[in-house]
Amino acid sequence: MVGPRFPSRDPQLMFELARDRLSLQLASVDAADTKLLGLASWSTAGPAVLAAVLALRPQYFHGLEIAALALVVAAYIAEATLAVRALWGKNWRNGPGLLALWNDHFTELSEQELRWNVARDLWDYFDQNAPMYRCKMRSIRAVLLLVMLETAGLVIGLVLVAVGA
Repeated sequence: MVGPRFPSRDPQLMFELARDRLSLQLASVDAADTKLLGLASWSTAGPAVLAAVLALRPQYFHGLEIAALALVVAAYIAEATLAVRALWGKNWRNGPGLLALWNDHFTELSEQELRWNVARDLWDYFDQNAPMYRCKMRSIRAVLLLVMLETAGLVIGLVLVAVGA
């Protein structure tokens, strides 16, 4: 069987580094999903608060107050859209197929070659996940900025209604 050539050294170091690197990447993705869910759920309060104020005191909503309400709703829609797209299922690579690895144990590959193969696969999976990972991290920043914009719109809207009361 002709395959990639590996160093004659013990693959344990590269195997552990590649495994840990992929594990950390996937753990970061999990943490990012938690942050996105938290921001998305928290951000639903802004439109709800202004809608309640509008329902209770519609006479105080004029040009600027309506503009603040529109800003809050637009920011919320943008946040929700970004968060859902970032959370939507992706094909994250998380490790070699166990059946293929099992079958490789019945070939002429040595234990060292098996470890090199797995180390290379883990490294490849990390690299294949990288664009999706970067996209998810950018989404967190964008959603956070939109939550801040929404909060500013909420505060401005509430102040304007309070001043107009």
